Amino acid sequence: MRYVLLLLNWLAVWILSPASSVEKFAYVAIISPGENAQVHAPIPVQAVLIGESARSLRLELYGADGRLLARRLLGLSDVGIDPNQPVVQLDYEVPRPVEQGWLRLVVLDEYRRFMAVDTQQLDLRSGGGAELALVSEAIPDITIEAPKALAQVAGGVVRVEGRIAAEVNLPLRVRLIDRDGVIVGQRLAGSSPNADQGDIAFFAEVPYWVTQPTSVRLLVFEEGRDLPQVLAASSLELVLNP
Repeated sequence: MRYVLLLLNWLAVWILSPASSVEKFAYVAIISPGENAQVHAPIPVQAVLIGESARSLRLELYGADGRLLARRLLGLSDVGIDPNQPVVQLDYEVPRPVEQGWLRLVVLDEYRRFMAVDTQQLDLRSGGGAELALVSEAIPDITIEAPKALAQVAGGVVRVEGRIAAEVNLPLRVRLIDRDGVIVGQRLAGSSPNADQGDIAFFAEVPYWVTQPTSVRLLVFEEGRDLPQVLAASSLELVLNP
């Protein structure tokens, strides 16, 4: 009987393990327009997505007071790993000559869990010229260095390490979410400046509780905002064992 249980446990782990083609960790980067770009409608947008399990993408534009100015659903063909992706046009209207705004790209996985988020602050113009201030490299705001994607974790604690860009707001929250959307563990991350590289290291030991091998998405995002409003997030998939 013991061998049968071991076999069933192994089969559960094998079934729940994501395919080997899944990303190292998932992130999205808006490469045009760049941070603090001066734009007018329609905005030409280019982005790079790392993460093959993405299923739903939303491009959103918010005004200075947080009101939604525009939203467009995208397909996987609109973004990818090639920085020479086709341009997506996003139209909007503002009542003043210039208004500060935020362009946000949200990626959900096949289970409707947040997978990655990137945001650029923009100066929205009602007319005139534009200065797009292109981003030279598609670098994630949040880089997850440990654990590795597809890792098998046991013992009730996930040890998480990574780096964030200096402009990302602290603190960060690390959350473990199963395929039904249930949070099985979460914790605020600690941080320390990395003077040599100009970024910030983060770390967390996240306790979890599962009774069987469970596939989860490990999501790292800015604390202090409701999840639908976060400005930066990265994630990866792993399997938790009791």
